[in-house]
Amino acid sequence: MNEGVKAPKGCLKLEKEEMMCVEGGKLDTVAVSRNFLNKDVCMNVAKTFMRDTGLSQLRIAKELYAHTVLYYSSGYVNQTWVRYLGPFASLELDYIQSHSNPINIGNDSALRVAIYDYLWNNA
Repeated sequence: MNEGVKAPKGCLKLEKEEMMCVEGGKLDTVAVSRNFLNKDVCMNVAKTFMRDTGLSQLRIAKELYAHTVLYYSSGYVNQTWVRYLGPFASLELDYIQSHSNPINIGNDSALRVAIYDYLWNNA
């Protein structure tokens, strides 16, 4: 008699796009999505993270957008941005790209935040 795995009462079924990591009751991680290539979508999703991260809606939206642009971009595009951002940006661009799925909101260096701003305005 194989009854399968039963979820505990009170659990919700989430679709893949809705899955977000929740650790210690704090919502600060989201799976990358092509939808985040739309800045309006980023602004709407950013509202979800404001309370738990303490960051502004625009700051979170810029981070979502930058991670997504880098996740779906090629290395050539990244090297083009290095010319405008400076030599130290190369390592940060690689870091952001390699940490884009899932996207961990917040806890970023000043250089990463500057890259988020640059990509929001120029990508």
